[in-house]
Amino acid sequence: MIAASSPDGTNKNVPHQKFSEKDKSKHFGYDKQSGPAVWAKMFHLCGGHSQSPVKLDTTITVTYHHPRIMWWNYSLKPQAMTISNNGHTVLLRAKWARKEDTPYHWSAPSSEEYVFEQLHFHWGQDDHSGSEHMLNNERFALEMHVVHYRRDLGSVENAGLYDSGIRVIGVFFRISEAEHHNVGLQQIVQLLQTIRMANSTVVLLEPFPLSRLVPEFSNLYLTYNGSLTTPPCAETVSWVIRKEPLTISRQQVEEFRNLMSEDGQTIKHNWRPVQPLNGRTVIQIR
Repeated sequence: MIAASSPDGTNKNVPHQKFSEKDKSKHFGYDKQSGPAVWAKMFHLCGGHSQSPVKLDTTITVTYHHPRIMWWNYSLKPQAMTISNNGHTVLLRAKWARKEDTPYHWSAPSSEEYVFEQLHFHWGQDDHSGSEHMLNNERFALEMHVVHYRRDLGSVENAGLYDSGIRVIGVFFRISEAEHHNVGLQQIVQLLQTIRMANSTVVLLEPFPLSRLVPEFSNLYLTYNGSLTTPPCAETVSWVIRKEPLTISRQQVEEFRNLMSEDGQTIKHNWRPVQPLNGRTVIQIR
């Protein structure tokens, strides 16, 4: 994929510095004391020059008609699925009966396959804040991040050490003025009350295929090289942002806002402000 190439021409298979165990144990949040404004003091990578999220402006992007994304196994029902409140976000994980059934995607003509790891969400305290990326100066009520790792790197932990080792599919959700529920998302929303407290998990009795949540698209997306949007903020992420938002009802978003953090406060917002592009190119695929 175009975005998978290292922008400075370096070998993307040379590993970055590993995260220290000390960094992993540090607490972060979204308030003044532990929020994005002070992350770089605790996690040095958060002060880097290729950070995410960013503003996406379709009027100044470089436009191509390729590569197209090819999706595999997203319609297969997993054997097990859990939804957790980790104190920062809602996290969905799943396991398939056979390892080869795990959903993955690739972008022709590249042969690099990206395997599903987990998905999670970012939201805000009102209907016009919540998404981490901005699209043409618009913020959305919710943004879903579908996290994948490069198959040849073996795990998301190892992939996080290499340029474009991780790929995140970003999907925006805009409030439905007709107050229509998002049917796919409702399968998660209806369980949020059971994981209201931080560090709680629910096992789904009836797992569902990712295709109910993740819309398959081959084009009409934006891509750039960036970072994780939470500490340790590793700059090893190839971002793919779907241009067309999905819809969500106000009632559904409110259920996310009622979740509790590790500090016992409601998670009214969990998004990082946009970061400077610093000369990076955003590519638009039509």
